[in-house]
Amino acid sequence: NCTAKGVTVTLNGSNDFKDGLIIQNDEAQFGGIVVGGGFTGNVDNCSATGTVQASGNEPLAMGGIAGCLQCMDKISGNTANVTIKAKNGHAIGGLCGYAGVGDDGDGVVQEPALIENNKVTVKITAEGATHVGGLIGTALYYYGMEDRFQISNCSVSGSIDGVETPGTVAGRATDSIITSCETNVTIDGTKSETKIGKTSQLYQSADQYEDGSTQAADYLLKQLEGSYTPLFDTLCKPEYTDIWTKYAKQMVGDEKATDTVTMLQTAMQGTLTGEEAVAAFKDKPESMQFNCSFLNDIATLKIEGKVITGLDAKGETVFSHAYEFEKYEKGMINLYIFHTSDADAGDFTYFGFAGDSPMTTYHTEFRYGSSIADCMAMMEGKYAYWMAAGIPTNADEDLIHNCIRLFVVENLSEQKEE
Repeated sequence: NCTAKGVTVTLNGSNDFKDGLIIQNDEAQFGGIVVGGGFTGNVDNCSATGTVQASGNEPLAMGGIAGCLQCMDKISGNTANVTIKAKNGHAIGGLCGYAGVGDDGDGVVQEPALIENNKVTVKITAEGATHVGGLIGTALYYYGMEDRFQISNCSVSGSIDGVETPGTVAGRATDSIITSCETNVTIDGTKSETKIGKTSQLYQSADQYEDGSTQAADYLLKQLEGSYTPLFDTLCKPEYTDIWTKYAKQMVGDEKATDTVTMLQTAMQGTLTGEEAVAAFKDKPESMQFNCSFLNDIATLKIEGKVITGLDAKGETVFSHAYEFEKYEKGMINLYIFHTSDADAGDFTYFGFAGDSPMTTYHTEFRYGSSIADCMAMMEGKYAYWMAAGIPTNADEDLIHNCIRLFVVENLSEQKEE
């Protein structure tokens, strides 16, 4: 029941999303006429008129009522008449920039936030901005997982100009529900019926590299610089069993947790590959395992610039070559394929890296082989049932904890829903 009239909110400072990567710990965040950033609770029956603007570049979270309404169960009965102006930016909406409820931080997925009976008139001018909606910018993200919202009986009118990924209702709404919303919104001067913007990823800026591009491949290799050892050799150490069990309990309950942890760990610690694995699992699919180790006697993988080196258990070099990005291949898993021109590379001629890095998912996944076909064939061929997974050799306890948490929650989400 709050009202704010004729207010101008200015976000000072600029974010610097180097190489297109959005890191949410810079300046120029959370601008709203009633609330800047809020956590839990409700926002009901509030009214806002005025302007929210950014004096710098790449602001995050701008909205008429609020910049960010995180983990709020209900946002209802609010009205806003607002002008929003930004250069580039991310998560901008006539009602709020960020909203949603989802994972509570311990692996428990909650009911979506209810966003209902809100009325917004908005004029958004944000050249190059992403995740921009007439009502909501996008859901908030946590450990790579998106919150969710349920929008109903809302109305939006006005205009959105210059935006990269606009939606008349929401800029992005993964696994969210939108019903009974009236819109009368023009996008770049033309009336639009596109309720949800066309986005490709959680964090996205106008200058972010397109998936599969040479720039994205080069940046991925830059993110991967360092030394790696097999992921599950670390995660499955006995001292981390309690972490596995904690998150398994939250997903499948106390009674099933121990067996579930055993199942998850066993599934990723196979020893068979290639035709031997295909033959073993053909008649017994329930016994299927993936081998996530480093093959060809590699114990440690080092990435330094464009040079990839493999060391054995004694620290002696097995291979070391310079690689160039060749192509982006889509299949059961999408891989950035890198190639060395060294004639003696053999099984290390091609490397295929998934888009994962310690910065995003706390680990990396890759395959290598003498041909692109070797890299892409997951369930047949020379390296069937093999997908190398690595973790930084200097991984601290927080990274290990987060990696286990993400692995358990992602792989048990369907069971949780059932």
